[in-house]
Amino acid sequence: MPDRSVTPVTRCATSSPTSSVWDEISLAVLTEARAVRRHWSLDPRWETREAGQMLNASGVAAGRELPVGLLLHRFASVHDALLAELGSYSEAEWHAPVPLDADTGRMVGSLAQYVMTVPRQHPYWHAAIHLRRLSAMGTDQG
Repeated sequence: MPDRSVTPVTRCATSSPTSSVWDEISLAVLTEARAVRRHWSLDPRWETREAGQMLNASGVAAGRELPVGLLLHRFASVHDALLAELGSYSEAEWHAPVPLDADTGRMVGSLAQYVMTVPRQHPYWHAAIHLRRLSAMGTDQG
């Protein structure tokens, strides 16, 4: 795997249905970008605290309807697919611009970091919440 100057976020492994939802969205963003299409989640209407909370709630609600075995299979499949996608880029591809609408200067690596980070928060902020390590980042949940 190439050395990355923009390091992709590795999501913490949790048993929450929301983890799979966010990993599915991250995977879809990268898959769409590879096909030079802009994913719906990059629209500013989805990049609000309220939209994130609604996606979390709907992910939890959907997960409650699934048997544990299927839910765990979904987690593992999405996790493996996301890691495979992140590992599939050459060094040149990782640093190449992604020609998406207004973000023509964004590199694949910075897009990966962006989509795996809570909007308007520090990188790794979401993982820090689950790990109860916000104080180590010099921030709180607000």
